[in-house]
Amino acid sequence: MIPPGGSGTLTARTSTSPLQKGRITKTVTVTTDEDATRTLRLTFTAEVQQLISVLPSARVYLTVTEGVGGHNRLLLRRTDGVPLVVSGVSASGGGIQVSAQKASLAAEPSPSPRPENTPWGMPPIKKQEPEMRPGDIVVEITAAPGVAAGQYSGLISMATNHPNMPHFDLPYTVRVRPAIEARPRSVHLAFGSAGEADGASAIVTLHHAERRPFQVTGIEVSHPELLEATLAAGANTVGGIS
Repeated sequence: MIPPGGSGTLTARTSTSPLQKGRITKTVTVTTDEDATRTLRLTFTAEVQQLISVLPSARVYLTVTEGVGGHNRLLLRRTDGVPLVVSGVSASGGGIQVSAQKASLAAEPSPSPRPENTPWGMPPIKKQEPEMRPGDIVVEITAAPGVAAGQYSGLISMATNHPNMPHFDLPYTVRVRPAIEARPRSVHLAFGSAGEADGASAIVTLHHAERRPFQVTGIEVSHPELLEATLAAGANTVGGIS
């Protein structure tokens, strides 16, 4: 109850995730018994600062090719200037191996992931490595060549020496592309009635994800009484002819 001419205090709290940063805006609606102002909307704006920053991004996306593998690197640092200590690093969900160690400013930087070929003939995008500072932790994320094609998601978990964040989780997604991909992936053919000479045909183009040359050493079809497939001369193209 606020007496006439008096004042009161309203306390609002909001929850943020450990990976959240930047400006946030929240609205609080206050209901009163004053006929002229039954509801009052109050807007709060706050600037969220991370306790532990992750560079270059707090979400890990890694795309590699089956049989080749790849890796990525993150830098972790406490925003209060205290050197970060990390222990018990593990990953759930499969597809990767992770390790963490103190940043060595004198050591040669680890190689960047192979820049991927971008579509429409655009040049590869070069990823810029974040600058190391004393007290940083380097987290290496590796997808081994033996990982099967598919998509893997999970969390990279670690314990830290930050009193307000003793446990830290990073989400990750790894996409392992097949070494050889067919375009299109599926073909639908429409056949005429029995005895008709005209059939249906389609072209399937094979591409190596790493743009490496390869050879087709054999072709089999599941229903040879309906289909036959041949390799086009001089190209890695398979044509289907009824």
